Amino acid sequence: MRTVLLAGVRARASRLVATATAVVLSVGFLVGALALSATFEHTSEQSLTAHMARADVWVGATPGAAPTPTDEDVLVARLPGVRDAPHVVAADAVRTAYGRLRVGDTRSTAQVSALLDAPVRWQALTRGAWPVQPSDTTVDGWAARSLGLDVGDTVTVRLSRAEPVELTVVGITAPVGPGVVIDVPHLVVTADGLTAAGARPVTSEILVRGDGAAPEAVAAGVAAALADVPGLDVLTREDAAERRVAELSGSGGVLTAVLLGFCAVALVVAAIVIGNTFHVLVAQRTHELALLRCIGASTGQVHRLVVAEAAVLGAVASVGGVGLGLLGAHVLAVVRLSADGVVVAPAVPAAGVAVGVLLTVVAAWAPARRATRVRPVEALRPLDDVRPRPRRQWLRLVAALLLLGAGAGGAGHATQGGGVAVAVPAVIVSFLGVLLAAPLLVPACVRGLGALVAGASAATRLAARNAGRNRRRTTATATALLVGVTLVTTMVVATASVRSSVDAQIDARRPIDLVVTTSDPAGLDPATTRAVDDLPEVVGTAEVTGGVPVRLVLADGSTRGLAARGVDPVASRQLVRRPVPQPDDGTVLVHPDDAAGLPTDGTVQAVGAAGSAAAVVAVTPDTVPGTVTMRADELAALVSTPPVVELQVRLVSDLTGPQVQRAISSVLSIDERLDVRGGAPERAMYGHLLDLMLLVVLALLTLSLVIAVVGIGNTMALSVVERRRESAVLRALGLTVGQLRGMLAVEAALVAAVAGVLGAGLGIAYAWTGVMALGQETTRIPMHLVVPGRTVGLIVAAAVVCGAGASFLPGRRAGKVPPAQALAVE
Repeated sequence: MRTVLLAGVRARASRLVATATAVVLSVGFLVGALALSATFEHTSEQSLTAHMARADVWVGATPGAAPTPTDEDVLVARLPGVRDAPHVVAADAVRTAYGRLRVGDTRSTAQVSALLDAPVRWQALTRGAWPVQPSDTTVDGWAARSLGLDVGDTVTVRLSRAEPVELTVVGITAPVGPGVVIDVPHLVVTADGLTAAGARPVTSEILVRGDGAAPEAVAAGVAAALADVPGLDVLTREDAAERRVAELSGSGGVLTAVLLGFCAVALVVAAIVIGNTFHVLVAQRTHELALLRCIGASTGQVHRLVVAEAAVLGAVASVGGVGLGLLGAHVLAVVRLSADGVVVAPAVPAAGVAVGVLLTVVAAWAPARRATRVRPVEALRPLDDVRPRPRRQWLRLVAALLLLGAGAGGAGHATQGGGVAVAVPAVIVSFLGVLLAAPLLVPACVRGLGALVAGASAATRLAARNAGRNRRRTTATATALLVGVTLVTTMVVATASVRSSVDAQIDARRPIDLVVTTSDPAGLDPATTRAVDDLPEVVGTAEVTGGVPVRLVLADGSTRGLAARGVDPVASRQLVRRPVPQPDDGTVLVHPDDAAGLPTDGTVQAVGAAGSAAAVVAVTPDTVPGTVTMRADELAALVSTPPVVELQVRLVSDLTGPQVQRAISSVLSIDERLDVRGGAPERAMYGHLLDLMLLVVLALLTLSLVIAVVGIGNTMALSVVERRRESAVLRALGLTVGQLRGMLAVEAALVAAVAGVLGAGLGIAYAWTGVMALGQETTRIPMHLVVPGRTVGLIVAAAVVCGAGASFLPGRRAGKVPPAQALAVE
């Protein structure tokens, strides 16, 4: 049987290429995911513990506790005692402050740290020197490049609410290490420089360098020096690094779980493709297997022959998958994580090969068993005379209906308060019901769709009949694509729904993109307003006057004093992201916190420094507490020339986070007294996170679609071989090569279209279940379903196009065989 095995693998090598491709992709995904996850954890540890590189011992607050408060920072106050502890050579406290940095006309936030003692200093200079004077500073290399700074340049820093100070750049520091993300400029100054700048630094930890003794001995001496201070932990560098990674980068484990989840999806799709391939191969080899039975091969030997072929295929393809996965992980680690290389545990390649072989063998097990059930005499008959045994389809239908009903009931309960814990099992159960019903549902849908297009041509009618004739092959081909389209649609719809729900929540709390204010008592001048309005990211602006007192005189003569705000209702309505109550003529808006004693919908007399007018009180939470809001022209009648205290700004829709930050930086660069707040940064941040998540998920799920398309091409190729006689008869009857290729393309497109439409429908339903369950569980953000019709339509269209494209090579192969040669083949 070994000779038969090797000869069979060599003879059918071309037919197994697509199956091997599915194994290579799925194993490569698994190995790459494991290697990339390990690399991410390694680079995260480097990032989070880079500042401990030269320390032996770390001192910091116990999680969940805080040191006893004193007049002076506890860590700074106890630093001399730490330095005097046994085995301590040097120790220093990490002190950091945040403020604003100005370089020419550019403004941004910055992190400013005190210079550490040399033995524990973790930064490294690339050029220049360390700060010596209070006016000296170093700048990290990333900031130096982005801001165009070099040694000798000057920058202006403003910390807290102190006066701005000018610092001279005396050195440029090197990047911290691979995987470390720097998003703000990092400046290092002397301790006196930090004090001179008026900073209120936060002391986060003490770094300790030992004299060469064991870190545990150094830690014991430091702990003894701090024994009387509660709420402090003294750890060795290794223990502190382990804690930091566990606290701040637990996402590594989450990343591994997510990647393995997508790997499971890819493996399931690959198993469907492999199983379908071996089903067809076994059907094509019926005569060969029957001959083996006739010459003495037992059913066990036939079964082992098919399984062994699968094992050989799996082993060869898995080795290629391991190489592909490691190569892809290395590229991503270097390009995206800025790592030196990929981190690979020794067991990962072996695990990849083992999973690939096991996947192939398990997928081929059922076809192998089916090969042993055909009796030799029956198998030696012509293929057309072989009749499959009738199956009890009603049992499959009943089981499918039970699973679908249970899943639908669970989904309904999840959306009514059951939450995500109920939604996930409900979705899985219902999808199992769909897969169980697929052999009944998919062929019927393909026949129905084929009937709609059958009138186009003779080739189209043949394609429609062929697609619905072999139910097993059609179902297996569609199922692989159905899984991928369902998952992609689910993620697209769910992400769009969550993003829309989050945006609606942000708009409810912060309906204005940006609000520009100033510390100048005279308010915003017209030049500033024009400069903001001229920015390319700005759609429009509206001025808000006020900051002046107004008295509301009630009918009984009592008065209420509130600050007044004047708005232009027409301009304001054009700027807000959601409808906000605006003051009508003769109306003043008051916050509910200020409404006590005021006649709601009643008339009061509004009195200002320059006049008075009757006004109707309207209470609404959509106004500023402690103020009374009225029309700007009516406020001007009460108070002569009130200053412009606020500028409401509407930005271009769908700006990215960097674009919003660039707009804010441009506004701050107009005048250093300006301040900016609003909902645009938060909206852009959440939008960026959701878009990034969707991009990553779609990139991962695309692999399952690729494997499914490979499966379609594989099935079509095997179908071409299986139907050579049929194709030859059609060619002899006048079917052209182009019509034959078109028939195969339409056949594949019909199967892909049914899988795409069913997958899109299931994806929308599952997204609705997840989003509604999430809304019930996260009551702070009411969820609603949003279906991006264009995107979902593109997914279905892409599935149809890819399905039709997968028939290109099989169609070429079918067209190259002359009719006479095909008819002569046994």
